[in-house]
Amino acid sequence: MITAQGFGCAVGLRLAADDLDAIRPMLPYWWRDVDLAPAKVWDVPSVAGAELVISDLELWVADHAVDLVFVHAGVVARDGRALLLPGRSFTGKSGLTAALLAAGADYGSDEYAVLDANGLVRAYPRPMSLRDEHTRRRVPASDYGARTFSDALPVAAIAALAYQRGGEWDAHEISAATAVLRLLDNTVCAQSRPDEALHAVVAAARNAQAIEGFRGEASDAATQLLALL
Repeated sequence: MITAQGFGCAVGLRLAADDLDAIRPMLPYWWRDVDLAPAKVWDVPSVAGAELVISDLELWVADHAVDLVFVHAGVVARDGRALLLPGRSFTGKSGLTAALLAAGADYGSDEYAVLDANGLVRAYPRPMSLRDEHTRRRVPASDYGARTFSDALPVAAIAALAYQRGGEWDAHEISAATAVLRLLDNTVCAQSRPDEALHAVVAAARNAQAIEGFRGEASDAATQLLALL
């Protein structure tokens, strides 16, 4: 078994010794082996199934993170101001995040916006999970010439956008209260730690410009979104 601690959570993976070298590249970016008793252990039945197990481990850490609130969202920044793209898996946020990096934004995450009690967002810089019709691949932000921001940043904008194939940009401004609801709908600990979750997302949305609506292709939407920063 290997054990690590991330965001205040000690977790472990039980796996065959022969699989360890193949599985290590799949581990979360924050994984460092430690000698601790884990709060929860996941069994990894095979290398083929490891990525799904590790994704579940990351979700558990997101739910139990100490003093931090995880929101399912793409995160980019420019000039020290962050843009959040809340959305569940398979909603296109990774592709949109990649398009924003190609347009000159700094990278935060394609999966989690990590908020503190003051509403500042920290990066969760895992390699992006980009899909085409048949495959999925992990791509580091550096492949787009983008740097990853390291400081906790204020949230300047929130964009809750749904992708429409062949569609055009059709977004409108929403109130801070509505933006809070969009963030809460994607907050991992909204049910397990509701007071903490609400406090963090209210602080994040308080001074942010927020929009929702529809978008077409990611490369076209990137220009519109960077204008918010």
